[in-house]
Amino acid sequence: MGVTIVMTERPWRFMRFRTLQSKIFTLVIVCLIIPFGITLYYSFQSLKEIITEKIGASVQESLHLTQSNMEDVLGQMMSAATLVSIDRPVERVLESPGEYSLYERLRITDEIIAKLNSTYLYKMRFYTVIMDGNGQLYSSLEGQAEKKATLESFSWLPEALAAKNRFLWVYEEANLVSYYKKEPLVIVAKSIDSADNRRNVGIVMVMLGSSELRVVLSALEGHVMLSGADGQVIYRSDRELWTAPESEEAVIGQMADSEQGQFIERLSGQRYIVNYRTIAPTGWKIAQLMPYDAVFAEMVNLREVYMYAMGGIIVVFILVAGTISYGVTRSLRLLQLKMAKVEKGNLQVSAIMVRGTDEVAELMTTYNGMLEQMKGLIQNVKDEQKQKEHLRFKMLQAQINPHFLLNTLNNIKWMAYMRRDREVGDMISHMAVMMEASIGRGEDIITLRQEIDYIESYITLQNIRFNGQIELHTHVPEHLLSCAIVKFTLQPLVENSIVHGFPGVSGVQTIDIEGEEVQGQVSLSIRDNGTGIAADKLAMIESAIAETGTSPPRVRERIGLLNVHERIRLHFGGAYGIAVRSAAGGGTTVAITLPKLEPDGGAHV
Repeated sequence: MGVTIVMTERPWRFMRFRTLQSKIFTLVIVCLIIPFGITLYYSFQSLKEIITEKIGASVQESLHLTQSNMEDVLGQMMSAATLVSIDRPVERVLESPGEYSLYERLRITDEIIAKLNSTYLYKMRFYTVIMDGNGQLYSSLEGQAEKKATLESFSWLPEALAAKNRFLWVYEEANLVSYYKKEPLVIVAKSIDSADNRRNVGIVMVMLGSSELRVVLSALEGHVMLSGADGQVIYRSDRELWTAPESEEAVIGQMADSEQGQFIERLSGQRYIVNYRTIAPTGWKIAQLMPYDAVFAEMVNLREVYMYAMGGIIVVFILVAGTISYGVTRSLRLLQLKMAKVEKGNLQVSAIMVRGTDEVAELMTTYNGMLEQMKGLIQNVKDEQKQKEHLRFKMLQAQINPHFLLNTLNNIKWMAYMRRDREVGDMISHMAVMMEASIGRGEDIITLRQEIDYIESYITLQNIRFNGQIELHTHVPEHLLSCAIVKFTLQPLVENSIVHGFPGVSGVQTIDIEGEEVQGQVSLSIRDNGTGIAADKLAMIESAIAETGTSPPRVRERIGLLNVHERIRLHFGGAYGIAVRSAAGGGTTVAITLPKLEPDGGAHV
């Protein structure tokens, strides 16, 4: 039955760069080519933004000039309308037309229109219309009778009549100028009030064909659009650009939020840089559209040149890197083959011939030396193994003697008890306990209960020598007796008290062993009522304890203290150990700090 292995890992996990040559290529791409490409890209982007800003500033200057010209034209129209609205003869003609003959009325209105054409409205082809409340028309338009109905049909006319001291700007497409076609007109209307300003007597309208605006707006390059405050398009320089109504709406919508600015918009599948400004009197927007690709054509060509140059540099660099990496990896592959044979256990491979003085040559020299050392070390290991087997046999044989002595002491103990010599039997029994503890089972860590039992046997033996003058008092909580302690920690300290502290002390000699738990640790103290330690010796002992593990101890006296301290640190760590407090004539106290642990097979856990 066949087994199909489905590879669920991602493909890139199998594309690992195992060779030095592939790593060099990767390093070149990651550390040189990619940063260079990113830097080039952002440099072009920054340059493009700078050019866009510069073009925007230049276009804004042109727009500002055109804006001023437009404001001048519209200002002339408002001035003309104002002059008519404040002219008293015109006001009287409109208010009381019956007091004047038709000839007088036409003369007065024609004079004011002629005055306007010679002062304000001489630069362009303007049209002036004056209408009274009865619909009587006085204007510079041809065929006034036919135009009356058209003017009265304007929906905004009532609003203009009611607008006191205010101009109303509108955009209309009507056949007022031409009989044959409708022409877009820019109209400013202003009401004419009576002398006491209590009632409206007529309206004045100054008109300008939107085609006349081409004279002002043609100074701008590119495509130009003029839109009203309500978003209606008043003038376009190129109708083919605005084939879709939503294009105009998108541009007008973006211009509605500010007085002037610049943005990029896509129209008819092409991007344009749009700059715009606002005409103050009317709130109209002048927009100039420049083709984006035409502005940055030279920059695009320059970028292509840079891309080709970059591609050539990358190819050359890869070829150089490949040549160098091949020269390096060829020697390394030879070294790899030799090391693979050594890895399989074949130490009889020949040394590599070294050529050159570069790092690879040094590596090969090191390999040759390492190979010779390995051969020597393996031979040494074989010789040492033979010696260890011989020593192990000797050690097993040597263990027979202590056990033989322990068994002999047990026989003597029972013979003493049988002869009713209990003192000798007890002494031998305690001696056997101490001997059994020293032989042990090979463990280094025992319980605190076992350690105290050894101390009690040790004190019993010492009291036989000192006629019972030594008293041992132990005060250790029951739950701490199962905690771990290094074997023979207390015995050297108790022995120091007997050997160094009690000589010269008359009366009862006491040793107190106390234990307590402090912040999760076991704290033991061994206190005697001996002669104490002189201040200078105590200072030397404390210094030696502090230097334990960092430098050879300077004090050889009380070496049992240093031995105990070092063994505790080796088993439990540098945070644990002993501390000595003493004063001449005041006894000695040795404090032991241990972790609260349970022994586990004689090892620290």
